[in-house]
Amino acid sequence: RRVHGKNRQIAVDKFNVSNRNIKRGLYILPKTFSVSLTMLPSWCKSTCFVCIYMDGSVVLTHPGVDMGQGIHTKMIQLASDILGVERSLIRVGETTTDKNPNATVTGASLTHQMSGYAVVHACSILKERLLPFINANPEGCWVDWINEANTARVSLAASGYFPNPSEEKILDHFSSAAACCEVEVDCLTGEYQLLSADIVFDAGHSLNPAIDIGQVEGGFIQGVGLYTTEEIFATISANKISTSLSDYKIPSILEIPRRFNVTLLSGGNVKRAGLCSSRGLGEPPLLLGSCVFFAIKEAISAYRGTDDVFRLDSPATSRRIKLACNGISSSDSELYKLDIVTV
Repeated sequence: RRVHGKNRQIAVDKFNVSNRNIKRGLYILPKTFSVSLTMLPSWCKSTCFVCIYMDGSVVLTHPGVDMGQGIHTKMIQLASDILGVERSLIRVGETTTDKNPNATVTGASLTHQMSGYAVVHACSILKERLLPFINANPEGCWVDWINEANTARVSLAASGYFPNPSEEKILDHFSSAAACCEVEVDCLTGEYQLLSADIVFDAGHSLNPAIDIGQVEGGFIQGVGLYTTEEIFATISANKISTSLSDYKIPSILEIPRRFNVTLLSGGNVKRAGLCSSRGLGEPPLLLGSCVFFAIKEAISAYRGTDDVFRLDSPATSRRIKLACNGISSSDSELYKLDIVTV
């Protein structure tokens, strides 16, 4: 209903009838991704160490590596909500093995949830220690309560751990989404343009919608590269030829859709979800990039004028698109006669 798929397909068919060599393809792809570490339960753990200082500042350390996915921002949000302190007073310290020993991997779209549970655990301990001073001086401020607790020799440092007795020991839920992509293919050259991409993603109760939308956008574009541009060449004797960006094409600004809409689904079923009823995302959006691949295949079918099944290998590079438009499989092309294969 959001993308008006039927009306857009009619428009695509009308365009294809009136254009001989330029064809358009439309494809809608749903997906469900299992977010879990059930096969590696020993990895499903995290630690957190939180310190509160006399000036009211808070420093927390956790084992998650922030590589652009905004995990530090989400941990600050959680600590702020539980402690009841402004986010500007909280910072994430450097992760070291003396504060976060035996750290697990950052991956599987679960790190922010595992670290988040540990942050919640540590901050809940500190909040419980501060409650007597908050109740005794309700008119006071954060710094007053901290100084009173320190004077009373109450520890203002706490260590959190996931799993703790109140949480599940293994995180296991599903992340669902759907994408609708429209492409325009020049069947003489094999070049294509991504005209539009509409994505609806069920993130549960998102911890930070701005970050999560950015994650979906970035993961999708990575997937577009995986399925359409990133072709690896190697000889049959396993000597890799693709050694630089001159012959290994990552997504560029040309792969960005002209119209790009990402919507986080609200009001979904969050009975089986993770931290604060949110869902893991990071890897799941990457799979949606295959929607572009199938949209290209629809455009090729329109050019060939037949509904016959044909082979189109991934990634759908311009060379492979052109060959498919001419009824030639990429495995039958001249490239393979030169002792070169693609991986």
